Amino acid sequence: FRVKKTEGGQTTFYANQYYERNLTTGVTTLYYYLGGKLVAYKEGETLRYIHQDHLTGTSVTTDSSGNSIGTISYKPYGEARSSAGTLPAQKFTGQRLDGTGLYYYGARYYDPALARFVSADTIVPSSRKELPAKRALGVAWRVAKPATRLVRRGERCF
Repeated sequence: FRVKKTEGGQTTFYANQYYERNLTTGVTTLYYYLGGKLVAYKEGETLRYIHQDHLTGTSVTTDSSGNSIGTISYKPYGEARSSAGTLPAQKFTGQRLDGTGLYYYGARYYDPALARFVSADTIVPSSRKELPAKRALGVAWRVAKPATRLVRRGERCF
């Protein structure tokens, strides 16, 4: 989780997903969620509503009267196809677009131009660890390699 960022002479403090404060200007931004989805944000005294697409990305921003004040559309992997007006930092799939042109996903950065994360996933399950047990008809089963075969607990599959 990012706590503080300095970019373009502006320093922003992030307390959590609901609150951020620009330490340079003193402006506070509050984010409002409904059912886990970002629906509005209040920057200073100005309330704006966010309308999302099927990937929970921002597509339209409206003011408190319902007037469109910002629109954005995306190419398949997150590059902006077109954008205009006032938009929040959260864009493609609801993630923040950084000043570097990368989306910040909390632990890694994603480059929409490359359609790739810029670093490897640091949490990769080991192939030696046991796979989680599955329950079918009250009997514990485990997924075995190849993935299409199932074996009972305690049996070996070669």
